[in-house]
Amino acid sequence: MTETNENKQPFILIGYMGSGKSYVCKRLGARLGLKWIDLDDVIEAHAGKSISAIFVEDGHDAFRKLEHECLVQLLDELEYDLISAGGGAPCYWNNMALMNARAQTIYLRRDAQAILKYVLPGIDHRPLLSGKQPDEIEEYIKQTLAEREPYYLQARFILEDLESEALLDAVQQIMQSQGPEVTALRHLS
Repeated sequence: MTETNENKQPFILIGYMGSGKSYVCKRLGARLGLKWIDLDDVIEAHAGKSISAIFVEDGHDAFRKLEHECLVQLLDELEYDLISAGGGAPCYWNNMALMNARAQTIYLRRDAQAILKYVLPGIDHRPLLSGKQPDEIEEYIKQTLAEREPYYLQARFILEDLESEALLDAVQQIMQSQGPEVTALRHLS
């Protein structure tokens, strides 16, 4: 972050795949002039390969370890105002407690049917869903969402079933309620 206020914390968006985390980061970042990043992009840059390749070549456990290391790095650097965490990030390596201790967490909550609508068109980019049939995907989403929900519900803020502009407005309102400096952020490249 460009400000030197050591008490300033980034905002981290959490939620299941297809909940709108990347959408909110991109659009709200542009709207407010915030510096944002997607944790998956950091992981891919660090590994030099795609998330899918990491899962296939290195395995789930190696991916989760790398995810944790990249999250710690982002939180140590304090370079970003807004971070989109991967859907499973809060559920491993005590990441949820870490995020709550060092950031403002916002859970973008959607039910399994709404998530299914968003993930089916981009299934090729979802390594945990690859090779599954639509009915298997729906069951997988329901099962893993139920497993992850206890972690997600630890977020400081929860936004439920909001779409597009309403979602952006709600996240912006949360950010502004945490300090007027959020709307005044401007970054030097």
